[in-house]
Amino acid sequence: MAQAKLDMDFMNDIFSQQGKKTILNDPFRKNRLDKAVKALEQHDIVQGICARADFLSYFNDDENAQELLVQSIERYGYNELFASSLFNILRKGRWDQNKNEIRKYLSFSTEPNKIIIHNYFHKCCSYLDFDNDFFDLVQKYDAKNFQQWKKEISKQNETIHYLNDRDCSLETYRKVISIASYVIHQEYILDWKNVIRINDEEVQVIFSSEVWSDEDARELTEKINQAILAVDDVDFQVEADEISVFCINFDPDKLPDDFVYFDDKVEDKKESDELFQVVQSRMAEAEETKLTIEDCELLDV
Repeated sequence: MAQAKLDMDFMNDIFSQQGKKTILNDPFRKNRLDKAVKALEQHDIVQGICARADFLSYFNDDENAQELLVQSIERYGYNELFASSLFNILRKGRWDQNKNEIRKYLSFSTEPNKIIIHNYFHKCCSYLDFDNDFFDLVQKYDAKNFQQWKKEISKQNETIHYLNDRDCSLETYRKVISIASYVIHQEYILDWKNVIRINDEEVQVIFSSEVWSDEDARELTEKINQAILAVDDVDFQVEADEISVFCINFDPDKLPDDFVYFDDKVEDKKESDELFQVVQSRMAEAEETKLTIEDCELLDV
């Protein structure tokens, strides 16, 4: 029993962690996690199915994870646990499916999970996708923040108009967001902040998370842009060129209004010197307030 509890705790820690996936390339711990999932499958069918789907998705086998849940819903019926696991998969760049699934979820649940609803509203903003019933849903499930959401939508409408003026379709924009989301979730489990900014040169889509190191942010930026460039569609590439996508590990509000990540005058689109100045400045401030070992002993962690 003691070992079973340890295995369950281990499984819950892995699936609930926020940050970089720690066991992607660790066969020993992957095997231990697999055994914990198998034990749960024997003990509780529904929770076991969800754990197996989470296991498959953790190791980026999303197609089989989603198929497992779809088949299980057909066999055992729709429930909150299946829905939660399914949304964890669909957040990895599968926006159209996510939208369809949220409608099914809301028609099923009498008391929807606030986290699921809240995440859906934010994804609508990220994808600039506001159906006719968006405000009806906000009024029903988040009425106290209704005016705040109206301001946010008004702001995002400016981005939509800018994209239209630059002959960049919403379809292309959403595909860029889906690609970036997919790349991030291959290596990380986290709720990143997505900010859209417009300057005289471009639309900037900024993904930020303090979990990332400077090197992590650079590597993700490179991988995202490589994945965008890998799309074999000339029309998409022409339109996507209007959008600059990059990752940072600090508050986007600290970036200057005229900041440009990629300098077209620099070969291979290397990061502009301005980015390094911002990062170095932030690091210098952190150095001045660095915690000592004695300080850490006083923290409640």
